[in-house]
Amino acid sequence: MKKYLLMLMIICVYCINGIAYADYEMNVQELPEEASVLVNDTNTNLKGIALYVIKRDSYRFITVKDKQYLTFVEEGMPGVVDVQMPVKISGEHISSPNCIWTGQYYFCRGTSLDGYWLNPGKYAEPLTLMDEEGETVKRFGLNVLFNKSIGQHADKIGYLNGTYYAHLRETWENGLVEGKVIKSTDFENWEVTDEEVPAHIGNIIMAGEEIAVPNADLASVVYEDDKELELFYTLGDWIINRDNEDDFYISNDNTYFVKLNYPELLKQKDEEDRATYKFKGVYEYKDDIVIDLLKTYREKATLRLTAPKQEIYRQLDEMKNAPYVKYQDNLLAFETPPAIEDGSTLVPMRFLLEQMGADVEWNGETQTVTAMLDNTAVTFAIDDINAEVNNELATMDVPARLINGKTMVPLRFLSEEMGFDVDWDADSRTAIVQ
Repeated sequence: MKKYLLMLMIICVYCINGIAYADYEMNVQELPEEASVLVNDTNTNLKGIALYVIKRDSYRFITVKDKQYLTFVEEGMPGVVDVQMPVKISGEHISSPNCIWTGQYYFCRGTSLDGYWLNPGKYAEPLTLMDEEGETVKRFGLNVLFNKSIGQHADKIGYLNGTYYAHLRETWENGLVEGKVIKSTDFENWEVTDEEVPAHIGNIIMAGEEIAVPNADLASVVYEDDKELELFYTLGDWIINRDNEDDFYISNDNTYFVKLNYPELLKQKDEEDRATYKFKGVYEYKDDIVIDLLKTYREKATLRLTAPKQEIYRQLDEMKNAPYVKYQDNLLAFETPPAIEDGSTLVPMRFLLEQMGADVEWNGETQTVTAMLDNTAVTFAIDDINAEVNNELATMDVPARLINGKTMVPLRFLSEEMGFDVDWDADSRTAIVQ
């Protein structure tokens, strides 16, 4: 077994209202292919746990940020709960992708046909509503014995604002039967829809490329750096994405991220070896967040990436306090999250103005910015509340700041001077520019 350490640097300096993101290192180990995950089996520790429908015996509890999540173990790998299984941990209702707590009932699907092409017309399990004691309230049959018009396996379910959703997998029954999404508000009358199945992850809801942050409707997200992020994994309140350069992004809300750079030396080595990896697991162990990957080309091995969880959780917690900004129904995902200073929301200037279609000029000598849109020109300096709008003096509530190389500007002042209205939705902590 060979081991080596590489540094992963996260450089994020962010200093308004005491917030500061620090650098830290990530350890990387190359282990034998059969290396097991670093979680303790707690099969016997059922105190405070209520399990209602268990279809497998091999399971573990993984702690993620002081919360416990039940996972099944398959070939030594942790995976999210994947069966119909209402779960209460210390009295709290826990949702899984396949058994969702709606606030009144558990909405569950059968998973026995996942990965199999047995005749779904005959074997597809029903969609089920259960009460908090695990008793069945309603069922909607998906095989032809119960429902001759369907005969398809549901491989994904979701729930949003009183509506139940299910994706029915394509199948073959005297010809190809295409996959489709169905929805219902009463669990009895279902209809085909073009909508995506919403997924509940932590406190947000994702449907296709749209997300709904807490207390808000679904909206598209526009990312500042134009990166294409692919959903890599979820567990508990984590959302973990990966970009086309193999870097990881951990988030509370799929809007603001802590970035974990995949080590450059490994990128070079992988390219030379033409290495490919399969996912093994993302989990928490002692003081670290752990990402396990299985190398599947040439010399097989387990690649274990670890990062200090305390620092990452600190950053994620601070990001929870960052307000959201919506422009023309799009949620703006800034590289540097917005901040509140003396009641004013400061946002990265360039990305906002680009979305508005404005031109920006930066004078490095005088540390001044001029933003121009239509017949309006706004000029201001860093750390100065005095500004000019079309050569007339104006005063900002708080000055612009230069943080981590980005100019942060008062959102309301700049937007209103450019001719936009700004509303504040206190429930979702969202500034709406229109």
